[in-house]
Amino acid sequence: MSAAPSVLKSISLTSAAPFANVYVTLSKLEHIQLVMDARYCRAQHERAASRQLQQEASYKRFVVELQVQAEQRETALRGELDLAQAKVRDLQQRLFGRKSERKSERSKGASELQPRPGC
Repeated sequence: MSAAPSVLKSISLTSAAPFANVYVTLSKLEHIQLVMDARYCRAQHERAASRQLQQEASYKRFVVELQVQAEQRETALRGELDLAQAKVRDLQQRLFGRKSERKSERSKGASELQPRPGC
């Protein structure tokens, strides 16, 4: 795992850290362990990223389902509101609307003067 001398020469010594010129010797066992650790970390990261994507997809499905339920609930409530407003209009029309069987003043006065049968 030693770097080639041409690669080391391409690194600017002025901008590199003070330990950039220090060489490290690894045993084959240490090298294998480092490679295995790197692969393990990469695999764990891939699993975590995959799990994150699955959670995001699940969350999006959940949000869509909630939106559909909210729209259905809103539609039902709007229907109930329309029905209640129609009842209110009907009752107001009955109470305050024009009376179709209105008695005239003459017949009203005449009926007051006439004695009721049975009285």
